[in-house]
Amino acid sequence: MASEGWHASQDTPDWTDIALQIQEQDRASGTFTSLLIESAGGAAVGSLYIALTTRRRDGSLDRHPTVAVTQAYWPETSGRTFEAFIFWLIFTHGESVETNLLRKQKDEEGLRPPFKVPHKDHP
Repeated sequence: MASEGWHASQDTPDWTDIALQIQEQDRASGTFTSLLIESAGGAAVGSLYIALTTRRRDGSLDRHPTVAVTQAYWPETSGRTFEAFIFWLIFTHGESVETNLLRKQKDEEGLRPPFKVPHKDHP
């Protein structure tokens, strides 16, 4: 079936909105996000497993280049369309990315005081 081209804007997000939101979050945070959608296997017929994984883009050899992973199953109880659910999941995932990057930055800058074991001569 041939593509009908661009469609009029709708009240709910579509795949273009999803792609643009992922790209914008990656651009803002210097990361790379992948979206995995696969059959949920033994779950109810038509159920899907969804995972968003974000990794650092800076090319560092960090032991933990993964910044955040968000996992979910669809359908879910809110009644959202599949595209609306993915779009909502991207926002939820984005909050985890921001939190984890900020925590990592604070650790790297030494803003978190290290745990010190008191020396036996100094209380």
